[in-house]
Amino acid sequence: MFKKNDAPLLNSAYKSKIARITQPHPSPVEIGQVVNELSKVRLPSQPVFPAYYLPPQTLPENVDKLIKSMQWVHHLPWVNGVMNVMLHPQLNLGIELARRHGLIDQQQSWRTDPIRGYNFMREFQDLLLTRHFNELKEGWDYAHKFSDQELSNALKAVQKESQGFALHEFISIMDSSQLHSPQLNQFIEDVKTGFINNLDSEQLLAILLKKEPLPNRQMKLRFIILIKRDFLDSPAHLTDFSFFEKIKLSVEQTHGYQIFYDPSLLNGYMKSHLFHKKTQSYREQIKQLRIYLTGTDALYRIGCVEPTFSVLYTKVKTQDLEGV
Repeated sequence: MFKKNDAPLLNSAYKSKIARITQPHPSPVEIGQVVNELSKVRLPSQPVFPAYYLPPQTLPENVDKLIKSMQWVHHLPWVNGVMNVMLHPQLNLGIELARRHGLIDQQQSWRTDPIRGYNFMREFQDLLLTRHFNELKEGWDYAHKFSDQELSNALKAVQKESQGFALHEFISIMDSSQLHSPQLNQFIEDVKTGFINNLDSEQLLAILLKKEPLPNRQMKLRFIILIKRDFLDSPAHLTDFSFFEKIKLSVEQTHGYQIFYDPSLLNGYMKSHLFHKKTQSYREQIKQLRIYLTGTDALYRIGCVEPTFSVLYTKVKTQDLEGV
């Protein structure tokens, strides 16, 4: 589902989005790691004569701990419907089978029933080898690779045009039932056009969009603009917001969605909004940014398989990047 080394950043990306508005709880990353470990547990061979087979009295301690870490999963906001999310097929299958085998909502003091535990893991591991699961996983992975490539192309376009950039964010919050509606699509298009028409064309490098799931089945649209910044002593912040006031007035009157400037650095996930490709920290910054924008799609998305990240505009057209 994701590289093990990416887990800390993925976990941080999830928690930065919802930490201030919900009680602390295990993230999809944490339960995703559990499900992945359970998919690899070596199971005892099935007996030839089941009637004479005596199952072990307990599960191995590490396996018991993995299963028990899932026992309250149906109370988590990204599982119980409070957040409108779709999960990676393997994560979704693991949760659903754990429920079906009676391994969820057990009393904390109980040890896992070994028969239920082994039956759950055997069915889980067998279903991972089916054509149906493979089709689900391939569809999920294809969408993820597509958006990740979109981001790669956008970053190449930015790097071709400038030594560095400053990242600025504008957000709009709405009910997630609006996802894919013609009204929302037109709002996104008008915001993009507003940025293009009201910002210096020499300075505007790219416009990115990230859709983020929120509690109460809401979602946040995060419009991210990348502004050219060739030198470390170039202006770091937007000082004249008259361009944004024009965009805000126009789109809010036309569509009814509100839009705000957000100085939070991706909800506090990033330490800086300034990038310069000659600095020693640049590569790590880009990795961190990629995890937030496309890496989280490896595990969860809003309501459907469609990626939550898209590139709305790049100054250098991506088709001009062949051979770069």
